Amino acid sequence: EFVSKGCYSLTGYRVKDFFGSQKIFLSQLIHREDRQRLWNAIRFAIQENRHYQVVYRITTKTGTIKWVWEQGIGVFSESGKLIALEGFITDITESKNAEAALKQSRNELRKQKQKLENTLQELNEAETTLTNSEKMSSLGQLIAGIAHEIKNPITSVYGNIVHLNHYVQDMMNLLNLYEEYCSDPPDYIKKEFEEIDLDFMRHDLPKVISAMQIGAERIRDIVSSLRNFSRKDDVKKTLMSFHDGINGTLVILQNRLKGRGKKPEIKIHKKYGELPLVECYVGMINQVFMNLIGNAIDALEEAYDNSSCLDKTPIITIKTEATLDKVTVRIIDNGLGMNEEVKKRLFERFFTTKPAGKGTGLGLSISYQIIVEKHKGKLSCISAPGEGAEFVMEIPITQPV
Repeated sequence: EFVSKGCYSLTGYRVKDFFGSQKIFLSQLIHREDRQRLWNAIRFAIQENRHYQVVYRITTKTGTIKWVWEQGIGVFSESGKLIALEGFITDITESKNAEAALKQSRNELRKQKQKLENTLQELNEAETTLTNSEKMSSLGQLIAGIAHEIKNPITSVYGNIVHLNHYVQDMMNLLNLYEEYCSDPPDYIKKEFEEIDLDFMRHDLPKVISAMQIGAERIRDIVSSLRNFSRKDDVKKTLMSFHDGINGTLVILQNRLKGRGKKPEIKIHKKYGELPLVECYVGMINQVFMNLIGNAIDALEEAYDNSSCLDKTPIITIKTEATLDKVTVRIIDNGLGMNEEVKKRLFERFFTTKPAGKGTGLGLSISYQIIVEKHKGKLSCISAPGEGAEFVMEIPITQPV
């Protein structure tokens, strides 16, 4: 056997330690986990009468782990019997450590790259959300401005219709008295009565005034709903009637509920319980009502477009109830429903099942944020394919400080 003097710097053992009665066997230094792999490599090389090259670990005299690279070949006798292994071992610990450090650096870079990509995606999403928020804010300001401009003249019109009705009644009474006491008016007055069709006017004029009053009331309600929807009082929580908020939302969405052509009218079933006033951000809650009821309308329109619900009346049912500490609102449609895969992603930002251009994928995620994060409530969905969808919104009656 031959061991070079370099074994001391490699293993910590001197040459003499490998000879004599207390000798150390090189095999004892091989790391336990690497021994079988090393033996297999040497055995296969000997069988094929070729060099072997193996990288493995050894344990030095001080217990330090080192990486080594060994190259060797079997030495055979003339009869072909293996008599020794000849080769050399090189310390590659530094290069292995450098390789490990490089690998770790690559992993760290990969993680940082992924983190940067995720951050970039979040920034893009935040930018989109902010853009939409700015659009909503601008839209809210526009709505508030228009509603304010309409409010004053429509208030004047509505108030004057009441006076107009009184004036018309007084004129009708005066006309009746005139006919009673002037039964034989001059011919030119008789002719004028015939031309204006006085009897028809008497019958129709109250109807015209009533229709004007109903129309003015409708405009007044719409303006009031728009003003409530675009309220800028979300700096602090105030007391809100949920029923007023829901009813105002339905007023704004009334045009979408009407039937068009062959599309039937969407019926609204209200099952309101007794609700207290709720402490909340009024504008935000109105936005949630708008999103949830708007989504229910979308679902029913989709069901009709797919010819899946032609045999039943499209219905949105709105249920409200209160317990000691919370208010629950349920918005239920009898549309197509959804599968579990869609339900799991329902409140994710930018997730939508609507065609391109018909949905941003932000409505439900914003609603979830408003209910859960802003009001410490819950927003969930109960649905199955073919069974419609039920959105359940729960909010504490009073908000924690």
